[in-house]
Amino acid sequence: MSSTTSLSQQSTATLKQQLIELAQPCEGEPLPQKIKFYKSTLAPLFEELAQRNPTPDLHDQGKLVVGCWLPVWSTNPFQDVLPGRRLDQSYQIFRADGHYANIARYAPGTDWPLLRRLPFDPVVYDLLLIQRYQVESDEWQIENVGIKQGLHL
Repeated sequence: MSSTTSLSQQSTATLKQQLIELAQPCEGEPLPQKIKFYKSTLAPLFEELAQRNPTPDLHDQGKLVVGCWLPVWSTNPFQDVLPGRRLDQSYQIFRADGHYANIARYAPGTDWPLLRRLPFDPVVYDLLLIQRYQVESDEWQIENVGIKQGLHL
């Protein structure tokens, strides 16, 4: 990991790429390990990038999140509530009207050698958490609106 001094000398693009490369292999780890990893490794990168943030006003940031996002790394506990989360099929969709959805797909048991040979996932569980976001009193306010779920056998 780079020291704080060398972080300030690196380009923003380099720091973002370094963040992605460090975080992706740790995405599937249990939440306590992810939090420890954040504190020990990722926090300096986030702090440096936050200082360079070209849009520090929270009201302006809301416009930037609209769209579909694939997670690189998260400590969002809802995503790790069940085993077998498919990282390539979990994402967030932000709408301009202040609503967004966290979508996670789980295929429990797919790490078992016998099930890995199958050309399909025998059991798939989809979890959709619908939320509302806004900036109020210079803080992000997140409100849970609903939960949708589906089981596919």
